[in-house]
Amino acid sequence: MSLVMFEEMNKYVKSLSRLDSVRVNLENPDSKFRSRNWCDLYKTDKELIFEGAKWRTGDSLILSAVIQDQIMSRNYNLIRNNHTLDLHSLHNMEWKIPGMGNDLNDTLRTKIIEENANPKLLQGKWMADFKCYGLLCYTEILESVCYRGYETGHTYQDVAIHFIDGWNLSPPHAALMNANYNNKVIVGVTTYFHKETKTIFISFVFVS
Repeated sequence: MSLVMFEEMNKYVKSLSRLDSVRVNLENPDSKFRSRNWCDLYKTDKELIFEGAKWRTGDSLILSAVIQDQIMSRNYNLIRNNHTLDLHSLHNMEWKIPGMGNDLNDTLRTKIIEENANPKLLQGKWMADFKCYGLLCYTEILESVCYRGYETGHTYQDVAIHFIDGWNLSPPHAALMNANYNNKVIVGVTTYFHKETKTIFISFVFVS
């Protein structure tokens, strides 16, 4: 189920059309290089296109072995051991660092960088002036659904699409799924099934 959830989410994200939020390099107006800028968030599509922004296909998701091993296994245990609590209580607060928001701890951050820096997946995080990578923000979307038996014909793909449709109805969750991550975003996913109540819990984590 976890693998199917990843595959269906990846297909969904890749199906989206993106307008790059970019501007012409001010240091060299003749350059074809485009750089991201927070000011672009307030510009219309027409303004961005006039400055050189182009439509492209959606982002790609990268399933991280580090996140799966170090984060998702602990998220899974939290859900399994506390599945009777309300859903909000199943968000793993272990990854919230006091005063640091959702930035991952240094040990995990280093492992993720080592795993992904070589193929330049994190090139957008590289801060040349400081010769280091910027923050890696952790965000989780979590949901559960109960199947009582009349849905026995449903496949894993049907269940995954049901979760995606449900997340899209919630503005905070939809914002994460539909955000422009600049081509790639590292993720992790885990699924817990409680047999007695026939309830599926899915935790989907974005690190960007």
